[in-house]
Amino acid sequence: MRRKRDAMNLQSIREGIYFGAVMSGDELISISLVSPEEEYYVFSSEFNQEYLPHVLLNLEANLPTKNGSLDCAHPNVKSRLDIMMEMELFIQRNKDRTLWGYNLAYDQVRLDKPVSNLLFDNDPHDLSTLELLLGNPEFPKKPDIYSAIKKARFRRSLGLWLADRMEETVQR
Repeated sequence: MRRKRDAMNLQSIREGIYFGAVMSGDELISISLVSPEEEYYVFSSEFNQEYLPHVLLNLEANLPTKNGSLDCAHPNVKSRLDIMMEMELFIQRNKDRTLWGYNLAYDQVRLDKPVSNLLFDNDPHDLSTLELLLGNPEFPKKPDIYSAIKKARFRRSLGLWLADRMEETVQR
């Protein structure tokens, strides 16, 4: 029975949805969801624009700008309501997949309430907990990540790497 349960966990890791977000203080700058088949990556149109130079320099260099301002006409710049609706559709399309994040308690507190509720009502799993359960194996160097899509992709690669470590442990 143990092997069957472990295999299901491995599958949920390998086929999961991974999310990443970039925040400035309490404001959402960008968010991304990555599954094996598709990616969702958007920028919020609703963060305080006086932080734009700081955001571009330090947090999210991919942010679409035009003439020194956020390009709200860009197809990947959306209102929080649009982001919520699109994320909900993404999660529905991937409803049989497990949602994965990293340090979820921290993300849950930092993300604005509607986004947090959407993500955390979908029974997410925490890669940092999985790392701890595996004895904190040393993952290849973590890159400096300041992009929601890079965070989500990195978390997926970390999840796949941890799944391989789990499989090695089960096979012993």
